[in-house]
Amino acid sequence: IQGEKTGYFHAEVIGGKNYIIDPLGNPFYSMAINTVNSGSTTNQKNVTVQKYGSEEEFYKQIAEELWDGFGINTIFGSKNMGYPILMENGMVCVVSVNGIGGYMKDLGLSVSTGGSSGYYYNNTMNVFDPDFITSVDKSVAEATALYKGQQYLLGYTLDNELPGGMDILTRYLTIPAGEPVNAFSY
Repeated sequence: IQGEKTGYFHAEVIGGKNYIIDPLGNPFYSMAINTVNSGSTTNQKNVTVQKYGSEEEFYKQIAEELWDGFGINTIFGSKNMGYPILMENGMVCVVSVNGIGGYMKDLGLSVSTGGSSGYYYNNTMNVFDPDFITSVDKSVAEATALYKGQQYLLGYTLDNELPGGMDILTRYLTIPAGEPVNAFSY
């Protein structure tokens, strides 16, 4: 199977089947993990620097370690991590622009749930607020500017691990309507 050589990842239908095609025109099969970073606390970052010499060197070496040790060829994560360094070292990345999560955090409505985010007011998201679109547009513009021209960028996601469920309509209809922040959600 050979796809078009575009210099970037893209989708293509070949023989009636959908494929992700790599920059050289070959089918790409992703073996991925979620999030590689040098730590979120000062202590974690210090340990990373002690072990690898620098944060930049951490990202260079981790790309090689993941591929050689585990066959991992793709990493998913936030636009603010060291992914340009990973991509420069041949690691394929999917970048989250953190659209909903970022907006909810800016509103002060985000709460930690031990790995993913939750939100005040019945775990609803203020996606109907007109300012939400402006916020997401800004976040997308920042991410696309940061990664423009990156050969090893597989794509972008708006968010990850959003609180959904069969009860989402009930959650929206039972939030406090009198709270100004809920004006567009109730």
